[in-house]
Amino acid sequence: KNYLTELEKIAALLATRPHIAGVFLGDEGILLGVDENAFCTLANRTKAALAAAGRADVFVYFNDGPTEMRTAIRWQRSHGNCGDYFSMDSYTDTGEPAYNAQIYTSAKGDLLPGQGFFFVPGLFWYMDRSPEQMREFEPNLMAKLSGDYQFATSPELRDVIVGFNPWHYKNRPTCAQDWCCRGAEGFGNLTALATA
Repeated sequence: KNYLTELEKIAALLATRPHIAGVFLGDEGILLGVDENAFCTLANRTKAALAAAGRADVFVYFNDGPTEMRTAIRWQRSHGNCGDYFSMDSYTDTGEPAYNAQIYTSAKGDLLPGQGFFFVPGLFWYMDRSPEQMREFEPNLMAKLSGDYQFATSPELRDVIVGFNPWHYKNRPTCAQDWCCRGAEGFGNLTALATA
């Protein structure tokens, strides 16, 4: 019950900040063990609190694993709204754009009117790499981002893709897993492509 009070506080705060367009409920909550019923109820009540505060225009969004995202979308068949926008992460060096497109294409029929997806390309690499290694690897990340963009603007998906939420931009030198600690900011050409 306490979180409902906090939702009302957040909604009231957003009522005074018209420049805020959305609320991100979190990353991989269902994958990490939150029951989809509880998570989607939270999304549903967040939407209601925002509407009651006069901010029905604010979107509610969360990211999860592929299976968990599909579960949340299907939850809506008998329970109501689970937010506005969804995304999932499934990172690989090759094949990631095609896999993302496959999952989103298969899930789009279960969306409610007005709902959509964000693409979440994995734009990261190891921190412990030389400048030469980074120059050699950068085209792989650029190809991944370009592939996601091609799928996002394809006839099959362009009506349901609302944007990109790359993971991640900033370097994180002290993160626990070196394979994903370097962000896109370390790759100049990739950053230019992402902002073009």
